[in-house]
Amino acid sequence: MSDVQRPSTTGDLADAERAAAAFWREQAEAHLADLRSLRTRPVVRVALRADRALAPLRGPTGRTIAAVGSLRRRASVTARALASRGDRPRRRRALRAAVAGLPAADPHRDVTVLSIDEACSDSGIGAVLDLDRRIAAAPTEFVCIHRSNIEALDRRWVERLRAAMADGVVAASAHIVHPDRKLPHATPHDMLTRERGLAVEDRLGTPLLIALGAGDEVRDGLHLDEVPAASASAVLLRRDAVTSVGGLSGSVPDVDAAIVELCIRLRAAGGRVLCVGEALVAD
Repeated sequence: MSDVQRPSTTGDLADAERAAAAFWREQAEAHLADLRSLRTRPVVRVALRADRALAPLRGPTGRTIAAVGSLRRRASVTARALASRGDRPRRRRALRAAVAGLPAADPHRDVTVLSIDEACSDSGIGAVLDLDRRIAAAPTEFVCIHRSNIEALDRRWVERLRAAMADGVVAASAHIVHPDRKLPHATPHDMLTRERGLAVEDRLGTPLLIALGAGDEVRDGLHLDEVPAASASAVLLRRDAVTSVGGLSGSVPDVDAAIVELCIRLRAAGGRVLCVGEALVAD
């Protein structure tokens, strides 16, 4: 038998509701009285006046603080770039020597080149689906995708990717390096490897992309490496292989992520993904 007393009639229930309403009304009036008492204190009055006076300045002040933070970060990167300026001539010579030492590449006419804008590549599922349609509509067996802002360090880089498409290779990525930036846009990573393909690691249930070879110097004797995935910076795809696995996924809202996800499916279907060290581009 429960000890809780419940109203047994409609009248009892109404009385209980009126009592509860009266209790909360008294509590609210007590809080309001406390607030009125606080507002009469000199310190609180001064604080309230200062808050009202500063209200118009909050927006501009917040924007100024954000701008200062951005300048500080830019200055920090520039300072680190200046600290590494002694290495820049050596990096530049190594990169030029690597390009000068590349063998000749035969031209190929069976490649369609598709350029994607930086803004479009991050503009959601629509950009992914549009790229998928462009790949499917390509009239050639191979499709090369690259960002519009890349710098070709070797004008035959597409041909070098095409030459690697044999022995079950369905995707070939270029060797991406950081460009030779000028001050104040220079960084400590300039002319070093940005990526030689991508790897995907599971970190606490969340996929994490790892840029392979990041920070390495570009040297002679560039070679082929089998890699887990490629990015959209510069990659050559075998069109029929892409079609056979269903094309780019419409559920991935980013072109780079869609290319990585496509590479995973291509490899699961038995295809190979390579990074072609001789295909040098800056991004």
